[in-house]
Amino acid sequence: MKVLITGGLGVNGAVTARLMVQDGLRPVLMDNRMDLTLMGDIKDQVDVVIGDICNQAVLEKAIDDYQVTHIAHLAALMPEPAEANPRLAVQVSVDGTTNVLEVARAKNIKRVVFTSSKAAYGEITGEYAPPTCKPVREDYPKRPADLYGSLKVCCEELGRYYRETYGIEFIALRFVSIYGPGKEARHGPLSFYGQLIERARSGVKAFDEFLQHQRFVVDDKNPADRFFHEVARKRKGGLLRETAEKCKERPYSAPS
Repeated sequence: MKVLITGGLGVNGAVTARLMVQDGLRPVLMDNRMDLTLMGDIKDQVDVVIGDICNQAVLEKAIDDYQVTHIAHLAALMPEPAEANPRLAVQVSVDGTTNVLEVARAKNIKRVVFTSSKAAYGEITGEYAPPTCKPVREDYPKRPADLYGSLKVCCEELGRYYRETYGIEFIALRFVSIYGPGKEARHGPLSFYGQLIERARSGVKAFDEFLQHQRFVVDDKNPADRFFHEVARKRKGGLLRETAEKCKERPYSAPS
């Protein structure tokens, strides 16, 4: 298996790549800038391609050069930059994802795993919100409240179309929240859970807002979901790595 990770030098890409290296793989990391600050320990065990996912030719060349068989599509514009520049956000998300899917179709890529988000749901209300926090299933209505969430829904639908029309194995993982090395430095105010952990380690009392954490689970009656329930206990990178071989084609809500 040869995996191309778009957004490969970012927070999520670094975790994904590191876990793949631990499994004896040598992933190909594609990003639009050369920044190895999160990759220092494995920089000699990965291949790096500098390029923009909005450039389909660059994607095609990377896949041909490294004989890629799977794609983990992590590249995206974060919520604040997306609101500041909607046109760029649409280009990166919609055009970029279309390029990934078109290349996958043309090159017979086995599977595309896409990082979606809880932002696809928008505000969680009623019995699904605190204090009852009834588990939210994947079929919960999608009413995104911002451009970032709207684009995640759009990209999921693109993936569904390519799966149903062209047979591409497409999986969308709707992550609730992520945390880990580099999150605060790269994502600033979006690193809330990382800040909770760091404050607790420093002896600072955690925020009351922690009680507002929204929970998402999967259906344990479904064999594929039982597998997902197990791998979801691992970090995001592990999910991407293992899902590339074992999960069925559908969106999944991924617990933190």
